[in-house]
Amino acid sequence: MAYILFNGDGLAENYAKEKNDFRLVRPDIDFFDGKGLVKEVSREDYISVVSKLKEAKLQDGNITYEVVEDPAPSFVKENFDSLKTLYIESVDKTMQKHSAKLATDEFSSLNTRLNDFKTALNNFDTATISYPVTTSFLAYWFENESAEPFSRQYLL
Repeated sequence: MAYILFNGDGLAENYAKEKNDFRLVRPDIDFFDGKGLVKEVSREDYISVVSKLKEAKLQDGNITYEVVEDPAPSFVKENFDSLKTLYIESVDKTMQKHSAKLATDEFSSLNTRLNDFKTALNNFDTATISYPVTTSFLAYWFENESAEPFSRQYLL
């Protein structure tokens, strides 16, 4: 299971594998949860939405999914190199910004998962991929890598 945070207009705003993960980046998560804007979803739906293969919307308390018509352009190695660098920088910034919280027991699992993702990104060899890739970076990651990725919305 995983979670999607929706804004007041019903648009997906952020994504997390564990509900407590939101507490790191959204100290006001209880407010949104109390309004019914934090929804538990299946792992498959989480992967589809985070990978930008589907869009999730909240309507009358229910989640609806729409398949994205053209989910990703055709990527070449330079695109994946740039995205890899962007994700590494984003993980670094998130971990630096929240270092005190990540050092607590409450966030020890999240800290481990962020470090695992960063290590996997650093070891990710974009030269071994057959290009062009016609799926998003995260869709490729979920399909081919073992470390849990984090969405850019979560990391920013």
